[in-house]
Amino acid sequence: MRKINASFLVLIMFAVFGAISAYAANNGVIEVHLNGVTLPSDLQPVIQSDRVYVPLRTIAEALNYNVDYDDTTRTAVISNQNAKLVISLDSLSATLNGTAVDMPVPAMIINDRIMVPVRFLTESFGCSVNWYDYNGAEEGPRGLVDIYGAIPTTINGQISISSLINNTVTPVGDQDSHTITSNYAIPQIHGLNNADFEAQLNQSFQDDLTAEKQAVTDGGNDAVNSAASGYAYDYSYEGGFTCDSIGSDIITITLNGYVFMGGAHGSPIQTSIVIDNNKSKTLSLHDVLLPGQVSEDAIVSVINDMAAANPDDYVLYEDTNTVTADQIFRNEDGTERTNNFYFEGSNLAIFFQPYEIGPYSSGFITFKIPADKIADYIQPEYLQLLRKVQ
Repeated sequence: MRKINASFLVLIMFAVFGAISAYAANNGVIEVHLNGVTLPSDLQPVIQSDRVYVPLRTIAEALNYNVDYDDTTRTAVISNQNAKLVISLDSLSATLNGTAVDMPVPAMIINDRIMVPVRFLTESFGCSVNWYDYNGAEEGPRGLVDIYGAIPTTINGQISISSLINNTVTPVGDQDSHTITSNYAIPQIHGLNNADFEAQLNQSFQDDLTAEKQAVTDGGNDAVNSAASGYAYDYSYEGGFTCDSIGSDIITITLNGYVFMGGAHGSPIQTSIVIDNNKSKTLSLHDVLLPGQVSEDAIVSVINDMAAANPDDYVLYEDTNTVTADQIFRNEDGTERTNNFYFEGSNLAIFFQPYEIGPYSSGFITFKIPADKIADYIQPEYLQLLRKVQ
């Protein structure tokens, strides 16, 4: 994940639905994520008629569909054993499993490639898709197409990831047509070394799904009850995830959520699960560092030096612009924190939730510490992995 120095509204969109790349937003690049993994393509998506068009073959094959094109009839057939979609170029007519459907805008040819509206294509095959418009952001791509589906996406040669999704929109029941929106995806990982550990991990994500469904039910009931009392509002629970890896050794899944309950603003949440595939465990900061108080002290010192040197980037509550070891390593009840860091390149990134050490406007305050800067305090195996990606 990258720190955003744009408006906080844009920051929330980044925080909820994925990392961004460090190049100017006005370069026109549109990223595509499939199940939290960046999907490469030799042809960039484009915006036409207020729709995002993506290369048909790139997306369809990533979703495990075959694509056949008849140049004579200018017809594309996208199919597998479960579904068949037929699209006629330059036409709003299409068929899905033999049933006529209307496209919002027609498919077209760009640079000898078939381009299709991404929402129509992916939702036809049961996927969830979101478009995040980053136009005007100081950093990052022009926008992000975020697709989640049940077909596993390869993280590397061994490991893949798929999604369980929940998308619903129901009316609150008031005259102003407020809604209760549930739009989130939960990961399921495949191909880890230890099948039992994999099953336990996936079950924990499924438990999260159950908890989130209950949260939506409870929040929706509150919205309905409030409307009956004369105060109606929209309620929404949105979320997704990104996924990255260092070879097949370390896999990081970052869960992002955003809850809006009718107030001045919603509540963004971010947690990272760093998986050591060789040890079949999820890591804490203490697992990554050498044992002892000296390692904690070193991390605290580096973070506070970064905050002091760049107070405009790290806007903290404290006048001294400092963070304590307890804030980094322990929860409020004294238990160990396990979901507040990740590896990014050769950096150890430690992040804090909004309000945790700084104001809401600061978003997820993130300190990216070069591994070599704390080399004397990192377990040799993790230091070696981080140095591989320098």
